Amino acid sequence: MIRLPPQPFVGDVVRSALWVWLGLHVAFAFGAENPAALPPVVVVALLALVVVVTHVDRRARGLSLFLANLGFSPRRMSVLVLATAGAAEAVLQTVSRLTM
Repeated sequence: MIRLPPQPFVGDVVRSALWVWLGLHVAFAFGAENPAALPPVVVVALLALVVVVTHVDRRARGLSLFLANLGFSPRRMSVLVLATAGAAEAVLQTVSRLTM
């Protein structure tokens, strides 16, 4: 069983990941004919950027060190961010296929 940090921290990380994902997705899709149909390489780059930006944000706020002291490594939090952004991307891709 995977142990997650306390709920306020998980909520903060998920919210941060979704906002960063949305902002980067808008930036990457700006000017594209079909913004939801980004190439796979761009999607992978977008997800990697979401992980990096949220990690830098957590470090800047001291949250990374605090969670590490509680026993939650930055790697585990990055997996949570990646899962959140990946789920958002999967929902966007599914909706875009259904509406075409």
